[in-house]
Amino acid sequence: MTERLFTARHLFATNLRRAREARGLSQAQLATLAGLHINTVGRTERGVLNVTIDVMERLATVLEVPLAELLRNPPHPEKRHS
Repeated sequence: MTERLFTARHLFATNLRRAREARGLSQAQLATLAGLHINTVGRTERGVLNVTIDVMERLATVLEVPLAELLRNPPHPEKRHS
């Protein structure tokens, strides 16, 4: 069985931040576009808030990414042989 590198909450938090930054949005801008409080976005990105699926979908929609992408494990760096 594959070892989980992160909890789903941590994966979502990390991927949410990456997607937001890749689109050049601040936390405040993302919060406004998603109809959320800025604290919700900040706490979600830090992995301290357990958000609902509805909130996850709103954030994914605003960022124009599939929700599944925000829950995906980062790719493993390729192992190099000496």
